[in-house]
Amino acid sequence: LSNMNKNKLFNYLIQLMETENNMRMLTELIAKLYDYKSKLVLYSYDSFLFDFNIDDALKKISDIEFSDEIIATRKAFGMTLDQLAKHIPMIVGGSADLDGSNCTTNFANEYGDFSSSNPKGRNIAFGVREFPMGAILNGISLYGGLIPFGGTFLVFSDYMRSAIRLSAIQKLHVIYEFTHDSIFVGEDGPTHQPVEHIMSLRSIPDLMVFRPADAVETEFCFETILENNTNPSTILLTRQKLPLTKLDKNIIKDGVKKGAYIVVNHDNPDAIVFTTGSELSLTLSAVESLNQNIKVVNMPCWEIFNQQSDRYKDEILTHNCKKRISIEAGTVLGWEKFVGKDGLKIGINEFGFSAPGKDVAEKLNFTKQSISEMKANSKKFYMQMKKRRSVRDFQNKSFDINIIKNAIRSAGTAPNGANLQPWHFVIIKNDKIKKEIRIAAEKEEKKFYSYKAPEEWLKALKPLG
Repeated sequence: LSNMNKNKLFNYLIQLMETENNMRMLTELIAKLYDYKSKLVLYSYDSFLFDFNIDDALKKISDIEFSDEIIATRKAFGMTLDQLAKHIPMIVGGSADLDGSNCTTNFANEYGDFSSSNPKGRNIAFGVREFPMGAILNGISLYGGLIPFGGTFLVFSDYMRSAIRLSAIQKLHVIYEFTHDSIFVGEDGPTHQPVEHIMSLRSIPDLMVFRPADAVETEFCFETILENNTNPSTILLTRQKLPLTKLDKNIIKDGVKKGAYIVVNHDNPDAIVFTTGSELSLTLSAVESLNQNIKVVNMPCWEIFNQQSDRYKDEILTHNCKKRISIEAGTVLGWEKFVGKDGLKIGINEFGFSAPGKDVAEKLNFTKQSISEMKANSKKFYMQMKKRRSVRDFQNKSFDINIIKNAIRSAGTAPNGANLQPWHFVIIKNDKIKKEIRIAAEKEEKKFYSYKAPEEWLKALKPLG
């Protein structure tokens, strides 16, 4: 067709769209007429993209060499995005006016903003519009052919929660990049420091929540997200720099694809620690300072781990180890799934502060030293409790008050690791000890319960050892 005839046919099809039901066919025809030589105009209906095999493409892409760099996982995501976008042309998306913070600036500069004057652009300048961004990502995914992503701070996921929920209901292949994933955000203060958000996202059915522990794991999380086209995924990334774990890449890659893997192993561990994200390096540092055989399990994606065989889950969970600990910079609610109701759940159950990330962590007792003390105090108290065989023993024999006070001070929890409960102290009859505990708790601004427990509670109490 001549250019004149093409324009006539183009205009005719535009008019026809007002009454024609088969919009997809017309849109495809218009796309081909508009730029029939380009494979980058209206991706959804380009046969090249429909036939594109992501698995084959990923096999041909070389792994990124992060060397020994100490790097934030948000930066690692940006580097991985740059690498994957070169080989997988269906990746489109952008940031809610946070390109620099989300590390998507290179992508935007390389491919340009999508617009009516630049239909080949792959970056979408969403602006400060988190919910519309989520809705647009859903629409792009429903239309077909493209893999859309959108980035913002994790704390702002609240603004787009209903869109994320719709992604999950429809099982859309949408990628949500959430950076600044914990109190280590620092100076922006509690309004920007996520606390409840990680668990909140995990509570959404059919949503994959990835929280990588270092740069290498970030790359493999991104690849796993691309391979899984039957669910939306979120990837939660750090602002702060993290060291590489030094594990073999194949171990990390296989572990990510299974949702959880063993980082430090012992045949008969004294304790087992479950952790995710930036807390893996913190956990390894704390474990090294303790003279105990502690098994460490990293869990980058609970949802994938839940899909594994019972045999693999038993290998990871090590049910015969009774001393179980979780460490994550967020609310502890939910970790009982892996550590049990009596496990030691180390996390953040209060809002943060306006200060540098390290200072906030110290204020909230979320440091290597405080975590090591929690583990040590928990062990001493556990051994003391194990010697008691009845409720009467608990009532009549004195406790080591220093152990109890240290547990309150360092953990903000009862010494056995559970949250403070009324019955933890109601069974202590010695008024002097009660008074000392109350003073210790009030000094550390922790709640202390002293009302009388129901009689059935006391009858139901069994030896804690």
